[in-house]
Amino acid sequence: MNLLEYLILKVASEVLSQASKGISLGALGLVEFFGYPLDGINLYQQLLRAMREHRKITIIVCSSLFMTLLGGLIYVLAPKYFVAQQVERDNSTKCKSYRALESIAVAMYREDPNGVEWLSKAREAETRR
Repeated sequence: MNLLEYLILKVASEVLSQASKGISLGALGLVEFFGYPLDGINLYQQLLRAMREHRKITIIVCSSLFMTLLGGLIYVLAPKYFVAQQVERDNSTKCKSYRALESIAVAMYREDPNGVEWLSKAREAETRR
């Protein structure tokens, strides 16, 4: 535990002990929270009251945080998914046979551009695409 954590815990325990004794939190320098005076009322009740009264703002803030988190996850995970899918397609026998037939058709075309054999190989490759 570092010094900052120790000081935060010490102040929080002092505030709670003073509040439980009935000493006003305003006397400790804690005057208001969301416009509500901090006296001896439970802080959780005040937070819930503020959230109820500012429900629209709370919903907007939570929604924007959720959308940001969702967008970040999609931004990080989507490319990995699509790369994996492409690798899977490239390793399929259908893709390998298509590439082989296409390279054969290109080689036949280079040997005889006026022939019909390369056309039949190219058509067969297109059916496997």
